[in-house]
Amino acid sequence: MKRVLVISYNALMSSSPNGRTMQSLLQGIEPKNISLFTCYGTPDEGSCASAFKISNKDALRSLLRPSKCGSVIDMTRTGELQNTAVSEDA
Repeated sequence: MKRVLVISYNALMSSSPNGRTMQSLLQGIEPKNISLFTCYGTPDEGSCASAFKISNKDALRSLLRPSKCGSVIDMTRTGELQNTAVSEDA
């Protein structure tokens, strides 16, 4: 069983040309075996099992005030961000 980590600026979205290209390249691999690291957008429901997003704003904020940055995207709730997953306290 192949597992794939996709590192892409754009999320796996059918509304984006890059997202559609990536989805077609990953055709044949079950979404439960795909994880995504992205900087922009929220992936389509069912396109991957897990996703992590660091936006440009998160990265800049982390430079100005050193802390952990980014958000886990809950793919079971149609791409809802879980901001509590990455906290400044940890």
